[in-house]
Amino acid sequence: EPVTGKWLPANSGYKGMRKGGCIVNIVCKSSFSMAGDLGGPFQTLQEKFERCTSETAIVMLLTEYLGHVASGTHINAGWPSNPYLVSKVALERLTHIVDTSLESLAAKRYEPDIRCFSVDPGWIKTKMGGPDATVPVEEGARLVVRQILNNMKESCTTDQ
Repeated sequence: EPVTGKWLPANSGYKGMRKGGCIVNIVCKSSFSMAGDLGGPFQTLQEKFERCTSETAIVMLLTEYLGHVASGTHINAGWPSNPYLVSKVALERLTHIVDTSLESLAAKRYEPDIRCFSVDPGWIKTKMGGPDATVPVEEGARLVVRQILNNMKESCTTDQ
């Protein structure tokens, strides 16, 4: 059964989930192209968040970004103008941090084996995706389900 709603801090959202459960972040990396070139600003942004190794570090970096936006200095400080892009890159990094934390807890037998991962369905033909999007909605949905099932297979063990 899906768990919905806010789950920060990450260690509170999986309470009650069964062993082998999944927390899935659906993120369309190709939609980042709406913000422009995926090389320059996107690469710099990913590098900023890759240095974060905890939820607290993500929150601190986002707070820094918001401070720069409020003072109008975000461009000079190396931040993009697109807050959607910043939030998606932050969430993708947070997803990785949470998965690492869950793996550690499961290894110590504190919590059941629960996976947390991102799924990229591609550039979906929706209003948000726009007319240049390449993936029909139905195909994107099938891809998401396939990736979830593959991740669940990878995390299954013989003792489940």
